[in-house]
Amino acid sequence: EGCVVVADGQSAGRGRHGRYWASPAGAGLYLSTVLRPADHMLALLTIAAGVGVAVGIQAATGIVPDLKWPNDVFINGRKVAGVLAEATSCATGTRVVLGVGINVSVAAYPPEVADLATSLEREVGGPVTRGHLLTECLCGLADQYQDLADGRRAAVLDAWRVRAAATFARRVQWNDVGETREGTAEGIDDSGALLVRT
Repeated sequence: EGCVVVADGQSAGRGRHGRYWASPAGAGLYLSTVLRPADHMLALLTIAAGVGVAVGIQAATGIVPDLKWPNDVFINGRKVAGVLAEATSCATGTRVVLGVGINVSVAAYPPEVADLATSLEREVGGPVTRGHLLTECLCGLADQYQDLADGRRAAVLDAWRVRAAATFARRVQWNDVGETREGTAEGIDDSGALLVRT
């Protein structure tokens, strides 16, 4: 637990549902860490990780990112980072590989998604040191993980809700057994589930 792998680039970066995550060399921060959370931590792990990454980005750049359920980090309405948690069970408990991808420079994402994505350097208007960003994000992740481990679920949920306030009251769509449904996102409940008014 706690092993961290950082890549300069990824040949097959991916996000939720197997979606492609552009991760060219030198353009972003791509890291994975191995966690062995207790069962009571699992439901909020992605929520906590999103808060940790947002805290790290703010500490490294001064920018205050927004969060969008369940795993996206936004700045000025554009995605700048994503979090992916993949769990496997074994005889000694659950292992999670927590992956984080952060767009540091504009080269981190293809031009065709420029209306949807952004980078830290674009938002800051200058260079961002990836080493400093890595340190701050690992500190943010560690703090949120410790809060979960110590049973401070309310603190994690409150921190997420504050950073996600800009994404509430927006229309959302989802697929429900082949049927597209719509509603208005209103927040998350105490288990981390999205609340949608239909």
